[in-house]
Amino acid sequence: MEILSGVYGIQSKIKPSKIYIGSAVNIHRRWNSHLSELSRNKHVNPKLQHHYNRYGVEDLVFSLILYCDKDSLLSTEQQFINIYNPWFNINKTAGSNLGYKWSIKAKQNLAIVRRKKNNLTHIMTNETKEKIRKSHLGKKKYQPREAIDKLILSNVDKKHTEVHNDNISKSIKEWWRLRKLSHNNATI
Repeated sequence: MEILSGVYGIQSKIKPSKIYIGSAVNIHRRWNSHLSELSRNKHVNPKLQHHYNRYGVEDLVFSLILYCDKDSLLSTEQQFINIYNPWFNINKTAGSNLGYKWSIKAKQNLAIVRRKKNNLTHIMTNETKEKIRKSHLGKKKYQPREAIDKLILSNVDKKHTEVHNDNISKSIKEWWRLRKLSHNNATI
């Protein structure tokens, strides 16, 4: 599948004036990232997370606004932010960490913040790290064929729920719709 970059929107069906404008080098991956973070209640945007928690994923429409190359992503996103003044966007300035070189000190500070966020406030000593490394030496890093066969056989008779099948169907239809739309835009 072709990797598509561009500017996208996330809009509420119930409250169409509520929209989020974003841009991504890989739109499909970014949409999946939004959905994953929202479903785990871990999205960095509290407005979007609150809306998702209240109305669910069925209320959000992900749509492509414009395909564009990586070099013009932020400037194009900023133009659409200026036009729409999107309600869900917390920061009204398009920005990205793409290509940013973090200093070693900044990386260490970020690691500390992440550990605290995940309740991993202790930092392992070099001695502990070495013990863990040695405990993993010589262990197989793959599953033996018998374990894989057993796993496959255990899932043979499992059936998806009707809701799950509907969600799969909807996502495939949306993917084809976007693909057809991108093909039509490319031929214009």
